[in-house]
Amino acid sequence: NGAARLKEPALPIKNIQMRANISKKDILVKQASLDIGEGTIKASGAINDYPGAQEYHFDVDAQNLKIQDLIAQSASPIKTEGIASGNMQLNGRGFTPQALKSGLSGNANIEIVQTKLKNINILRTALDKISIIPGLAEKIEAGLPENFQHKLSLSDTTISDIKLPITLENGTALITNLLVKADEFTFNGDAQAGLDSSYSAQGILFIPQALAESIAAQV
Repeated sequence: NGAARLKEPALPIKNIQMRANISKKDILVKQASLDIGEGTIKASGAINDYPGAQEYHFDVDAQNLKIQDLIAQSASPIKTEGIASGNMQLNGRGFTPQALKSGLSGNANIEIVQTKLKNINILRTALDKISIIPGLAEKIEAGLPENFQHKLSLSDTTISDIKLPITLENGTALITNLLVKADEFTFNGDAQAGLDSSYSAQGILFIPQALAESIAAQV
């Protein structure tokens, strides 16, 4: 029934449990688990030479973790909601913040559902970024089918599915073939994120044929 309060998660970690064999040098973790909000993380693995080198490897399974419970977002102008599940294989050496930033590696496959980006309309933002036609979103909005007019008028973006195949290298998450699906667009590309909260992404935003034809007709 352990508990911990960390800086990054919005909610405290609760119900920490672990079954392990501990020798003078090694820790074999048979089963460990913890809860964050309504989500659960389970893990098994080992820490070799824990008084010294602290080399570790873990298999981790995470289920039903709410993004808003994992990440404190009070200072962010754009809020993210969603439920994440997936599995990870983690390796590294040392547990200090600096060791985690420089030495954490592994692989992960994460899927996020019921996602909403609050205070940003991705489709309108993308159309407004087409600088060769200033005010493109306003120019085409009146002639769009009603469902797309409604989508452009919303202040938030609802995303139906996100798939994140992740490779961890030196504390940085590299995401290749990132796939984000919504009713009004699909984004496919690459991204990376660091433990220092830095991130970047690049790729292609695909829009449905009906919307593309309407945009072409209006322009």
